[in-house]
Amino acid sequence: MKSQGAFIMFYELLQNLCSKKGTTVTAVLKLLNISTSKGTAWKNGSIPNGEIVKKISDYFEVSTDYLLGKEGTSNNIVLDKEDEEILLLARKTKELPEEERKALIKLLNSTVETVLKAKGKL
Repeated sequence: MKSQGAFIMFYELLQNLCSKKGTTVTAVLKLLNISTSKGTAWKNGSIPNGEIVKKISDYFEVSTDYLLGKEGTSNNIVLDKEDEEILLLARKTKELPEEERKALIKLLNSTVETVLKAKGKL
């Protein structure tokens, strides 16, 4: 599982769980009566609300902490203090209009990619 930052971690964990179960994110969302557009939003950096996280964790029989990246995983993904701060900022953006949120995500992704390219990691 290749991670491009904390914003995408939820989607990557969900995708990994789906793959292990032989299904897709879209199929699971349909089964749980969750709009399939949510999957695209999560892939683009949005974070699901607690109710949705609970539904998904119940379906896969994993903890909500696992889905939010707070527990170690089979790939040893563990959040550090900076990742936690990024997630907190992401949650704060829920108060912003959608277009502003998208602009912030785009800016952050661009910044991270620029830094990774400069370090020869991308």
